[in-house]
Amino acid sequence: MTVKPKFELLEDRIVLDGADPEVTISGPEGVELGQQDVAYTLTFDNTGTDSGYVPYAELIIPTSGLDGEGDGPSFDSASFLGAAITTTELTFDASGEVEHPFLTNPDGTPLIVTGGQPGDTLVVFELPYGSFSPGIPAVDIDVVIDFSDQADLGATPTFQALGGFALGCDALDNPADDAPIRGDTDSLVQNPTLFNVAKRSTAPELEQATGPSYVYQYVL
Repeated sequence: MTVKPKFELLEDRIVLDGADPEVTISGPEGVELGQQDVAYTLTFDNTGTDSGYVPYAELIIPTSGLDGEGDGPSFDSASFLGAAITTTELTFDASGEVEHPFLTNPDGTPLIVTGGQPGDTLVVFELPYGSFSPGIPAVDIDVVIDFSDQADLGATPTFQALGGFALGCDALDNPADDAPIRGDTDSLVQNPTLFNVAKRSTAPELEQATGPSYVYQYVL
């Protein structure tokens, strides 16, 4: 006789894509040369489908400046929810490289970070979480940057930020099996100006001269 094969319907399986750290950087639309205490925000989120362990954020600051003279913006301070945050500040060497303060390759050697020019600054922020799961609201790191009054006019410093999970997708320190996760880079370009000029008219009774070259703001 003929035996017909039997099929059994299996339960649905969900394949995890892993953790996906995402950091975006935001700041003022314009800054002036020499301006101090300029506020920026790094927003950290996990847009993946799995938890990540030991979250951190990185910021590359173009401290070297346009001509490499070290007159670019510099790191001032950072805070998280109004309190201090563990921060490591490092300088890119003559090859444009720097050793990460705590990330390692699968063979245990320090991970080398690139992307900066010699003399630029790498700042690493350690978020006060053991893990960060999808669905947790994004969190902000408040960063303060100072701009040099010796910077070259016309320079457009570019800040680069990214996020990651130092222990990958499990809580074990096992980079050979579960390597650290680094997200994509988000950039913010600034165009510092020498100064800003504003004009207004205090003419009585709002008198206005005619012609397109005589635009002014009403003062009420």
